Amino acid sequence: MPQKHADQKQILVVDDEPDTLDLLCSVLQVNGFTAVGVDNADAALEQVREHVPDLFLIDYMMPDTDGMTTLQRCRALPGAGKVPAVMLTADSRLATLERAISRGFDEFLTKPILDNDEFVLRLKEVMSRFF
Repeated sequence: MPQKHADQKQILVVDDEPDTLDLLCSVLQVNGFTAVGVDNADAALEQVREHVPDLFLIDYMMPDTDGMTTLQRCRALPGAGKVPAVMLTADSRLATLERAISRGFDEFLTKPILDNDEFVLRLKEVMSRFF
């Protein structure tokens, strides 16, 4: 697990696409976050059991467990019930986004991420509501 400095926020990134996972974690680290990347729901649960992050960043469409179920399972763990969450999705249909918000996500971002500065700004905005 990456070293976390006292002032850095830790973001747990869950995405089954290795290139996307690496890119997101790199962008976050360059912008002063501690990013922990995992590629499935079980690995996310294991990570949350070890250390509750400051933010969940979870892909919606994954092969074994979708992002909404992953979030519900993570938030059921001790200390993680109120961790803010952002959904990543290539599915930009309004119904999907409304469902994500109703299932506990605080924000959503559509993939691919085209503007790294906007991506980081939106994550900071979500966290500012909680910290």
